[in-house]
Amino acid sequence: AIYPSSPRGMREWMVGGGDMFKFSFHFMLEWGGRHLPKIYEEQQWWRWVTSVVIHDGRQHLWGNMIIFVILSAHLENKYGTFPITIIATLS
Repeated sequence: AIYPSSPRGMREWMVGGGDMFKFSFHFMLEWGGRHLPKIYEEQQWWRWVTSVVIHDGRQHLWGNMIIFVILSAHLENKYGTFPITIIATLS
């Protein structure tokens, strides 16, 4: 069985498996989604950080990646590779 939280499961979802518009609640929870009972009752404080970087659906993920590529290419031409690499790494 392919588990959704495995790299292979994520790769298959990105290219066409699963619901195109939304992750299931359990999938989001497994990947670090913000869930207050887990944060407060189980002391999983890291969920405050991981929930910022996970995406809600395939369209959201692909849209952000496309915008990132377009904007980063433009900004790299304007400001240079090193400053953009630092900003991308820190963000």
